[in-house]
Amino acid sequence: ARGLTFSVTPRGRYVDDQPLNLRTVGTDAAGTSKVALLQQHGVNTVRTYRMPERDLLDEFARQGIKVIVGFRPQDIASGAYVNYIQANRTHPAILMWELGNEENFKDQGKWAENRQKATAYLQILRASGGSGLAALKQASTNPVIQALPDAGAVTDDQLRAVFYDENSWYLILQQAAGDIKALDQAGGVQQHPVSTANWNLPQAQWLKALTNVDVIGVNVYPWDDLSEVNRYLQEVQQQLGIVKAMYLSETGTDSQDNSIPAEDQAAQAVAFSELWRQIDEQSSVHNPNNLFIGVTFMTAFDEWWKAGNPDRQDIGGYAIDVPYDGEVTEEKLGLFDIDGKPKMAARLMQRLW
Repeated sequence: ARGLTFSVTPRGRYVDDQPLNLRTVGTDAAGTSKVALLQQHGVNTVRTYRMPERDLLDEFARQGIKVIVGFRPQDIASGAYVNYIQANRTHPAILMWELGNEENFKDQGKWAENRQKATAYLQILRASGGSGLAALKQASTNPVIQALPDAGAVTDDQLRAVFYDENSWYLILQQAAGDIKALDQAGGVQQHPVSTANWNLPQAQWLKALTNVDVIGVNVYPWDDLSEVNRYLQEVQQQLGIVKAMYLSETGTDSQDNSIPAEDQAAQAVAFSELWRQIDEQSSVHNPNNLFIGVTFMTAFDEWWKAGNPDRQDIGGYAIDVPYDGEVTEEKLGLFDIDGKPKMAARLMQRLW
């Protein structure tokens, strides 16, 4: 996979304010489809965080780009993911179905925005019978979870306990992945792999437990050095005997250097090329025994909604191990700017891809 994450949001809009369709994705200044721009720069895969509408899937297919379709916990709770798969499982653009993004990372300071997601967790677990809430109670030693009712209202403390217990998401993931496998069949054969995207490198115990998940994505930002990721892959596959394909579902860096502070597209390009060199060397293309299948770099286009005011591009970031300033400016993570103009990194990857 030579890919990018794809969460295109027009200026002045927030990501959840509009559907993910061909109209909202739009074109560059010359009228070229932004999907076509990706194809022209060597991209063969995109990973979405929401369900793309049919017209966008059609455009991806026309451009020869495969899609990893992302489902949120809310999509699982509402059953929207089932309806989507039933409607699109034969579409030629589909590569994989992906459940969740960084659901194993729980920021204790963001409860207000996570409360809706926690409600979805509880709804799914209650609807899953013995593999859901009952299994969570069996796995947990938390007395708050032990006291959860099978139906009816719960306290905020009980909702928090469900959300922050690491067992909750993995039970949901295993159940939903199994449901997808049963649904996405033709002639008794599973049609598309099921994946998930973890924050950082997941514990081996979960890799073993997730028997219904075919592919593990990892969101990692290890500067420009993937040696730790490579050691992890070797340990998992060779020493622990876990045979499961993996890919980098997020990695990369932004085009802002906050140590200057100024735009530094050249540094972003260097980082992407160095990361790609290591990814390519470890991929199953060059080593059939390695189940590492590629990358979806973060991200296709700059998004102005991430730091608060969607009408402008906000500068400034927070500490994270990205090259080469150790700070990420979220609104400058794109290989293209918000209007589709390619940055130096996009032009370099075009040559490499």
